[in-house]
Amino acid sequence: MVIYTHLSLMTKKPKNRQEHLRDQLSGLRTLMNLAAPFSSKAREAKADIARIQAEIDEKLKAQEVFIERYAPDGWSLFAGMATPTLFALVDPTKEEGTAILTRYHLEPDTLHALWQRLKSEKLRPWFDIYVTAMERAKAQD
Repeated sequence: MVIYTHLSLMTKKPKNRQEHLRDQLSGLRTLMNLAAPFSSKAREAKADIARIQAEIDEKLKAQEVFIERYAPDGWSLFAGMATPTLFALVDPTKEEGTAILTRYHLEPDTLHALWQRLKSEKLRPWFDIYVTAMERAKAQD
């Protein structure tokens, strides 16, 4: 039975950073609930934890919307994507969101960050896409 339990844990999809942090904060919030009647610092920490949990939930929701709406069209959600951009994709139509994504990926700062990543040998095969994006950005089409 113990072996089965461990094997079942190994087959579960690992949590992403936000989900893991949310779970850790949940335990900390429980501790702060116990300490709050006796400590003003615990009450402040409890409020901070609630705020952070709400921010994490908002980001997870935005990621879910991105994956559902834009991933089928080939867009990739990556760790370096600006959070405000991710949040801006939640409410607009798919067409408006695609325009936001296109503008974001053609911004000079985004292209520069991509260029930095493509310096690594592992990502070198993608360099031609970067060159094409730079040409298209300069042509503004």
